[in-house]
Amino acid sequence: MVMRRPTISGEPGVPLLSFTSDANGTIGVKQTRFFSDPTTKSQAAQIWTLPVCFKIAGRPTCVLLDSADQRLKVPASKLLFANAGAKGYYRSAYPRAIYKDILARAETSLTPEERIILIGDQWALMRSGATSVGDILNLVAALRNDPNPIVLTKSLATAGEIQNRIATDDERTMLRGWIRRQFTPVYRALGPAPAGKDVESQNKQQMRALLFVALGDAKDPAVLSEARTLANRYIADQTSVSPSLAQSALYVASTNGDAELYDKLLALRASSPVPDVQATSLFLTTHFSDSRLIARTLDSVAFGKMRNKDGATMLAILVRNRDTREQAWSYITRNWDRIQASSRSRLVPASGSFCSAEKRDEVLSFFNGHGVTPGDRSLTIAGEAINSCIQLRDAQGPKLREWLATQN
Repeated sequence: MVMRRPTISGEPGVPLLSFTSDANGTIGVKQTRFFSDPTTKSQAAQIWTLPVCFKIAGRPTCVLLDSADQRLKVPASKLLFANAGAKGYYRSAYPRAIYKDILARAETSLTPEERIILIGDQWALMRSGATSVGDILNLVAALRNDPNPIVLTKSLATAGEIQNRIATDDERTMLRGWIRRQFTPVYRALGPAPAGKDVESQNKQQMRALLFVALGDAKDPAVLSEARTLANRYIADQTSVSPSLAQSALYVASTNGDAELYDKLLALRASSPVPDVQATSLFLTTHFSDSRLIARTLDSVAFGKMRNKDGATMLAILVRNRDTREQAWSYITRNWDRIQASSRSRLVPASGSFCSAEKRDEVLSFFNGHGVTPGDRSLTIAGEAINSCIQLRDAQGPKLREWLATQN
């Protein structure tokens, strides 16, 4: 059966297929329109006509869905995954028993494309309130040994979003410990990074860089120490560290860096004739978390001599970063007259990274009073982004606390 975009009667949108446990060789499925906003409800029944392809014994078995609630005949299988080849234009929601089976076999029985769409579905369902944040963190754990860099990127990014958008400060600390327990053995299994002229496969380089950053963000002591060693080596000789690992090491070292490293990066920017090295050294100064060093970076934008575009990008990075946004936002509002006008187009969208009603009102009020009209689309989007984060945190925060209580 040829996969195609579904035919829709009624409103446009993405179908949500909710499956029930199989019985007598059939599985129940209900179709509704998927809404990412849990407060949105459809006013009319949604009916799509679309092929649903199940992964059976490594091959797709496709059946036609053409009603809102029906039973589909499916061959018996230990794995019931309802989007074989990841080609179906729909979201899939499974009952707990079936989802547990999928988690147990995801790494070995699903293709990379199927694992990616599974992560995307679970994130979307969590955002809509249809599943729990614990369900997607369990999926991250199930995919921790995934050998595909794209799948690993998606998986780690999902865990990062949960830390940044849902977790409290204490819960972030707990999640970092969980990340270390899950991924440190995977990183160690890669072995030491090659030295000298030795090289490793591109796939392994990507995996090493991804895991290095994830564990650095999780404050793994060994990775933090290794990052500082590699960063110092790179600063002394830019050819001494492989490019992919150098970028990861510099980032991790900067996020945990001190004034000595900060000054070394500024000196490298001043001495290097290579534009990419100059740019990298400059933008790394936005990742330091020491308040005194953040202040130096902010002053360098407001009072320093740099291109307006670079300064605007640096301010946006600081506002988007959970660890620096409060200090950066306070500085920007107090020194608005010194901030280049070109920064406004970057700072309005960046302000959508806040996640409280108090900050939302403060952001909207500030920009309304400084030349951005209430109807400005970028400001409207920023306000909506903050509201979305508030809603997500309120809905999933208690569920995250429940899940963390089960992790040892």
